Amino acid sequence: MGRSVSVDFHVLVNANASAIVSYEWDFGDSSSSSNTLSTTGPDASHTYQSPGTYIVSVTAAVPARCPPALFGAQVIVKPCLQGTTGNGNGSGTGMSVSCWILLILALVFSILGAVVATIAACTGPSWQLVLTAVVGFLLSLLFLLLWYFFCVRGNCKALNQGRHFVQWILAIVPIAGLIASVLVGYNSLACGLWAGLFSAVLWGYWGEVLSVLDALARQLKCITENG
Repeated sequence: MGRSVSVDFHVLVNANASAIVSYEWDFGDSSSSSNTLSTTGPDASHTYQSPGTYIVSVTAAVPARCPPALFGAQVIVKPCLQGTTGNGNGSGTGMSVSCWILLILALVFSILGAVVATIAACTGPSWQLVLTAVVGFLLSLLFLLLWYFFCVRGNCKALNQGRHFVQWILAIVPIAGLIASVLVGYNSLACGLWAGLFSAVLWGYWGEVLSVLDALARQLKCITENG
């Protein structure tokens, strides 16, 4: 489950609440030694250690001339992801140095794939260069998957740090691609166009990565719909 969940209860009594002598609680948690509780007021709290559906009941004990009043409710405790609070503020432990290295490696290999693809287009395609370009993007994807499974799962702060890193990449790639196109195109217009094309491919690749991360962040409630 990741952590326990404390639930507060309150009984709203329409009749004269001052006539109630005590409240006898049953939290439906048979595995807990504190499953039952007696209070003199209409408030109680119980900590659930495991996910599940619990039937909570409380009996209001009144003077002998009146029958006891029984109230009931159903409580559903869902498993929670470690480090996720779902408040949109990016709570969690954040990323370690090794996690940042995985993201940087993903960026480096994607750039390598785009550069090698440009070289292959300019010099004439060879299976070695094409294979190297494909492997570059595949390794980039592999490092992204490793980053997600070992650094992000349920950690809102790490996920949001990754999103911001990708946003930075998307801001830099068009500028770097334009500079590369001009420099390469100075000697060969065709190569300059190829450099611009594969810069666009690189930008689209990271754009898709950001779309996936945004969807995950909203699913885990790490960001709001506007955030």
